[in-house]
Amino acid sequence: ARLDRSLTRDSSQNEAEEELEELKAKYEKSQRQLQKLQRQLDEEAVHRGKAEAGVGGVNARLESALTSLEEAKAEAARQRNKCQDLRKEQAELLSARDAAL
Repeated sequence: ARLDRSLTRDSSQNEAEEELEELKAKYEKSQRQLQKLQRQLDEEAVHRGKAEAGVGGVNARLESALTSLEEAKAEAARQRNKCQDLRKEQAELLSARDAAL
């Protein structure tokens, strides 16, 4: 009976050791998968950062172009007003000339 208990104990211990080895193997596999996923996540973060930086650069260029366009519109308005003033002055001078003749 002692021998049976000893064999049963050895058998249970062997099963426990085998189960422990399987669990260790599963744990190591999970760790490798986790590391692989972490690398992929890091790569995605880098790509996303580059894309966001690219979008930021495009936005900055668009804002700069918009500012230049607004400045050009303001300058065009000033030039238009100046032309109107010159036409008005020219009309006054022509009227004064005609009146003098």
